[in-house]
Amino acid sequence: MLAELHSPSSGQDNRVLEIANDMAAERVRFCEKTNTPLEQLGDTTVLVAAPPNPGTVPRFWKIMLFRDRETVEEILQNPGVWIEGSAQDVFNLLYGFSLPQQKETLTRLGIEESIIKEELNISLTTAARNRINFWAMPIQDAMDFAAFCANTQIQMDRFLPGLGNCGGPVDVMTLEMAPSRRIRSFPGKSLHHPDEPRHG
Repeated sequence: MLAELHSPSSGQDNRVLEIANDMAAERVRFCEKTNTPLEQLGDTTVLVAAPPNPGTVPRFWKIMLFRDRETVEEILQNPGVWIEGSAQDVFNLLYGFSLPQQKETLTRLGIEESIIKEELNISLTTAARNRINFWAMPIQDAMDFAAFCANTQIQMDRFLPGLGNCGGPVDVMTLEMAPSRRIRSFPGKSLHHPDEPRHG
């Protein structure tokens, strides 16, 4: 898939659309083969990354699959952080507010959504996410930050009631642009002797 994305920007956009269409069609074929109603399939989110051609800043797309439909959106056009999946507690930490609490506040106080959004936009200037300089962040720091976010959610799930949605070793991958374009994988799970002290 990555090799097919080594094309000019317009070609990359077209290829990502093709990937999304193929995935949506495969969901339909699966339902027809297994006699499963499309309504029973959960939503699926896929993030795609590719080096630009030409350019120096990686490109990212978010593919959303819902029943037999798909949407494609280019995301992270500037350095930053993107969170997907069950990561409510990390979201609270980075942005300083909780979406479920925001909805409950709107309902209880009868406040218009536009008003609270305006207030949140003002308060977001001091949120942790906006105080981090992603433009100057080295790769190692970016990897540490990603692992920190994942582990924060894992630990919160561990201590909250019910079964956690997140857990296990944290795998990290990097798409690097210099000195050459490459993808590196850093699996979170590795073999150790049972008596060997573990760190990190």
